[in-house]
Amino acid sequence: MGQRDAIRHYIREHFDEALQKGFLKVYYQPVIRTLTGKICGVEALSRWESPTHGRLSPADFIPVLEETHLIHKLDAYVIDRVCHHLRQRIDDGRPSLPVSLNLSRLDFTLANPRHSWTPASLRIPPTKDVNVTSSTATSQPPATTATPHS
Repeated sequence: MGQRDAIRHYIREHFDEALQKGFLKVYYQPVIRTLTGKICGVEALSRWESPTHGRLSPADFIPVLEETHLIHKLDAYVIDRVCHHLRQRIDDGRPSLPVSLNLSRLDFTLANPRHSWTPASLRIPPTKDVNVTSSTATSQPPATTATPHS
């Protein structure tokens, strides 16, 4: 088995464990408004920090999760973590920024987010803006931006 096949096998076999043990992390990349040079939001990015393989590239694990129809679990996990972080900021009286999330087009068929993720289940105030920036009919996953308002 080649190295690439071994990584793909590892991803398939250890994804649930990575979710349960917190090997999947959410990082926030600043979004900079070019006109002002100021941060206007952040993008939530998932990273897999394997205890045996080190940091796995999203270019490796996201396609495997889409092929095996497990991507909705990753996206639900990222949404849960983002909402948890936003809830903490709101509860602490700290300001929050808009957070962009990338959702797979498969989320809309495997676990309809419009029915699964309600303001009550997300534990944050209702969102004002949701933008789907790519068609769910294409092979490219749509990027969705949700802006919480406190």
